[in-house]
Order: sequence, then C-alpha cells, then structure tokens
Amino acid sequence: MARLCIVLLILAFIVSCLSAQEQEVVRDTVSIVEPDLESILENATQDAEDSELIDLLTRLEENPLDLNTATNEELQQIPGLDPITILNILERRERDPFRSIDDLFEIDGITPDIFGTVRKFVTVGSTTGFQSPFGIGSLRLRSRVQEDLQKRRGFQDGSFTGSSFKIYNRLVARSIPIDLFEGTPGTIVEIGALAEKDAGERRIGDHVAGYVDVRRLGPIEHLIVGDYVFEAASGLTFWRSLSFGKGSDVLQPFRKRGGGIKPFLSTEENLYFRGAAATVGFGPASLSIAYSQKPLHATVTPNGEISSLYTAGYFRTESELLRRNTTSERMMGARLVYAITKGIAVGTTGYRARFEHPLALSGTFAPSGRDVGATSVDLIYAEKRVSAFAEVARDDDGTVAGIAGILFRPVRGFNVVVIGRDYPFDFNSFHGNGFGESDGTRNERGVYAGLKLRATSWLMLSAYYDHFRFPWGTTLIRLPSGGHDLLTLAEVTFTRKLALHAQYKAKVKSVTESGLDEVQRSVRQVGDREQQNYRMTLMFVPSITFRWRTRFELVNVRYGISGKYEKGYLIYQDIRIIPIRRLLIDSRVCVFETDSYDSRVYEFETDVGGTFSNPALYGRGVRWYVTGRYEVMKSLDVWFRYAATIREGAKSMSSGSSEIQGDIDNRFTLQLEVQI
Repeated sequence: MARLCIVLLILAFIVSCLSAQEQEVVRDTVSIVEPDLESILENATQDAEDSELIDLLTRLEENPLDLNTATNEELQQIPGLDPITILNILERRERDPFRSIDDLFEIDGITPDIFGTVRKFVTVGSTTGFQSPFGIGSLRLRSRVQEDLQKRRGFQDGSFTGSSFKIYNRLVARSIPIDLFEGTPGTIVEIGALAEKDAGERRIGDHVAGYVDVRRLGPIEHLIVGDYVFEAASGLTFWRSLSFGKGSDVLQPFRKRGGGIKPFLSTEENLYFRGAAATVGFGPASLSIAYSQKPLHATVTPNGEISSLYTAGYFRTESELLRRNTTSERMMGARLVYAITKGIAVGTTGYRARFEHPLALSGTFAPSGRDVGATSVDLIYAEKRVSAFAEVARDDDGTVAGIAGILFRPVRGFNVVVIGRDYPFDFNSFHGNGFGESDGTRNERGVYAGLKLRATSWLMLSAYYDHFRFPWGTTLIRLPSGGHDLLTLAEVTFTRKLALHAQYKAKVKSVTESGLDEVQRSVRQVGDREQQNYRMTLMFVPSITFRWRTRFELVNVRYGISGKYEKGYLIYQDIRIIPIRRLLIDSRVCVFETDSYDSRVYEFETDVGGTFSNPALYGRGVRWYVTGRYEVMKSLDVWFRYAATIREGAKSMSSGSSEIQGDIDNRFTLQLEVQI
C-alpha cells in the first residue's frame, strides 16, 4: 500500500506540473514561500492542538500594529523582528514616517522571507481590524465543535461523565479609539470571553477565561482586569506557558523578549494569572504591577500539602474531578523598565506568591512551603550591527541563575547569534520559563550558537548548535548528564513558483539503558541516545489559487550501550487550492512507518482557524485530512475538517480511558467565525 501511494503521489505531481504550465500566474508576494501561522508554529511545540502561542499570533493578525506608532515592546512580539531591526524601524520612522508596509524593504534586516512573515502583523495607519458598518468597533465570534468518531473506552464504561463533543466558544469585542484625553491617542477598550469543554467533560464551560483590556488611558498605557499573562525580559522570572524554542528559525531564541502584561484567552488551563494588572508610563520609564488570585488544580494530601500540580487540563472522570480547584495561589508582582536611549534599556522584575496549602512536590530541589518568589535585573542593548541582552535572577533561597546573548550582523543578510545560560540545580522560579533544552529554568548549563546567511538571492543557509549539560541528576537520570543538538537548513528558491527546503537535525542526549556489569548482572547504565532526522520539502506554487507541497522525512535512532537501532520515515503530499471563489481547501495524505513510538515522526497540520495539530505518528499506516474554509458572506466563515489515522494491524489505539478499539482514529470538526 505504501509503494502504491508513493507512485500515485509522483504521478500526480508530474501531471500538475504539466497542467500548471498552461496557467497564467499573477503573484503579489515577494516569495513563493509565504509564511503563515503553520510555518511559524511548526517548531514551537509537539503533541499539541491548542496553544497560547497561536492565540498571540491570532491577536496580532486581527489587530496589526501600526509601524508609525507601535512601541519597542510591542514590535518585539512580532515573529522575525530582532532588536537591531526594531531599532532601525524606530529610527526610520523618526526621519520619515512609513507610508506603506512595502517601505520595510528599506530597513536593514528586512529580507524577503522576513517581510513575508512580518507583513501579516503590521499596518500603516489606524486600524481596528474588521470595522462594523456603524463604526463602533469590531466583534469576532468563533464557535467550534469537534467529535471523535470512534468511541473511547471512557464513554463505553461510563468513566467519562460528559458528552463526546469538544466545544469551544470565543468572543472578542473591540472599540474604536475614544478621545478621552486631549492631545493623546484614543483609548481602546477590548472585552474577551472564552468557554471550552473537552470531550468527556460534563460542563459546557468547564474552562472559562475572560478579560477587560484598556489601552492608552491617559498615563495608564495598559490596564487588564480578568485573565492575563506576564512576560518579562528573557523569562527567568515571568513567562507564559510556552515559547518559541529551537527550530528552523535559528535566530528566534535571541528574539525571546517579554512583552509585559497581555490579556489571556487560551485553552491552556493552568499557567496564567487572574486578577488585575496595569502598565504606567513616565517618560522613558514604565512600571507594570500585577495582582492575581486564582484556584489551582492539584493533589492535596490528607496532611494538607500539595504533592503534585495537575496540568493535563482534563476533568472527565471522578478521579480527575477530585483534583479540580483544590487549592489556590495569590501573587503580586512588578516590573520597572527604564530606556536610557532608543537602543539601551534596563529593567528589574520581581514577584511574591503564597499558596493556600504548602508545596511538597517530588524532587530534591523542588519548591516547598507556602511562599515562593524571585527577582531579576536585565539589560538590552542594540545598535546598527550588534545587539546584546542579559538577565540575572535570584530566588528566595539566594540561588542565582542567568542568561546572556549577543547578535552580530556584520553585513546585511548575515547574522550570528550566541547565547549562554546557567540555571543551577536548586534554582526555583515558579512562574519563569527561560530558554533551554528542558522545561523549566533549573539544572541546566548550555551554549547556543546559530547563524543565518542569505548566500544569494535564491539560497538561504541556516544552522545552529546547542551544547547543554544537566549538572545534577534529573527525574530520569540520577547522575549528571547532557548532550548536544545540531540543525542545518538550506532553503533554495529556484523560481517564484518552485522552492526546496533541505534540513538535517541531529541530537545526542544521555539516557538510561539496561545493561550487564562485569559479572553479568542486569544494571541500569547511562549512555547516549542519538537521533538523526533528514527532511526534504518541495513546494510548488503555480498560481495564487494553488499550492503543491511534498515532504520526505527519515529518522534514525541509535543507543550507545545496547546498540539498539530503530528507523522510520514519513512521506506526505498536500495541496492548498481555491477551486471556486470564497472556498479554500487544504488536504494531505501522509504515509508513515516507524519501528516503534521511540522513532516516531511529526507532521504539522493545517487545522481550522485558531488551532493547530502536530500529531506523533508511529507504527505503519496512513494519515490524511481535509480542511476547508468557506466565506458565506463578508462577516461569516464556515470551517470544516475531517482527519483520520489508520494504523496497519493495530487492534487498539491510545490507552486507558482514551483507548479506542480497531485500527482507525478519526474525528470531525466544524467551526463558525463571525467578524463584524
């Protein structure tokens, strides 16, 4: 079956190439590889369907920043922009305001691929997204329902207490600028609300989030009442749940820079604050203060201690419901930033948090007690060719952690970045999430080096190398360990219609294996696990209404002590087509085969608006999907999606209450979007 699929894919590609020669091509983009949310998010996370990252990017798309008025901090949130480029934008608009987004090509650091990413999130001139016919602002409603077509065990044995539908509703209303203070930009008020339930959960609003967001209220630059996140500096003290990490955009780790307080409207059910936060400007200085009090999901022992925090976000069974809202946290935090010049700023951040019940988490150096806190100082510097940053944080016990980096751009089109990090094994920052190999900001030292070179107008080369060490034992390995990570990428644009991406990634990391000692006794030993991924992607865009993309990926996994070797591959073919006006279709067929879950492969998928899929594929089988969007009218879009995974010879899929019988796992999604 796999060979037949491969032959059909090759034949279809040849036929489409021949037929495309007869089409007249009209392109208004600078590159055939026009980045979308998929290309930006592909390396952000794995095994996820919803993320606060996509909420951030969706908000930027819905409310693009004005190049002539956006602050330095706001511009830092746009993927693709680094401090040097932002400084060049600020200096350019002081001399001569932007008249269109095409003026970005005059900025040193804006290449065609970066422009393709940035153009989605910026504008010139005031905008509030989709204006209502009455000029009173904008309103966006997104309503989604999803169902697995195969019944999972939890529904059959009654352990799931709710319906099999996953339901999501999101509403955002935004005002036009209101002139409350003479001589200042208009005040904007935004209200957001979200209600979501997972399949098997009982309540329609099992997870609820909401906020009132006020901007430019006199000296108050930003005021949020409700749910929000707090990002500061490089994330050692405050950061949201997820962040862009290592990936094909090798400069992204350097661009990680906190954007202060932001409204929260995501399905992530744990890592956010609930209360009030505000940012006040005083000339070159700004002060952000935050207060939060919200319930936490956890296991509380009979002794009244928190033994573990429950972060899965599912409340379907009685045992899961017992961990719901069992304790709470109260937090107060602040951040002060002073801009010495346009390119130099210093800041300090701190918070104190108290839990209703004392922490007694597993792990030798896990946070304990009712009170936690951390403080930090940070610096950012940018000029024409060089940018640097540093942050040093201290926890309640006096342990100090730090991260620093430098970006050097000797000539246009050539960037080199180096980042060093040192997170001691006993450092605890409960609300931090610094850049690194592992989750959290603890027990890691490392050096990351990346470079990006536009060698010619048709060739872009990228590479990074990351060497990391875990000085203390981890949950899986009781001894010091480490590893290294390498990625190389060549992006070749043959014509405006045809491009090829070739990527190689290798990671070596310490693991424990079963082995024999000198007297042939079975023991656990520390050795290296090496994984290599070879990926090649061919993209063909004959017109603005059709895109053809083929990918082949090969994975090899080898263990140093046992010599165990596994392999796997993935081949997919997808198309994006506009067959008739107002209808967009995305479809893919993927053939995969791996020796086990250990050699699994991932393939990022186009989903309905506001979500994404990045499933792990293993065993032998086929995965395919069809996603469509139909514009019923200017203010109403209908999305639909069907996706199925068929694993050859499988008698069941998944495990526990989520297990399904048979060799197919399929689901259907329907979504409505109203934009007024």
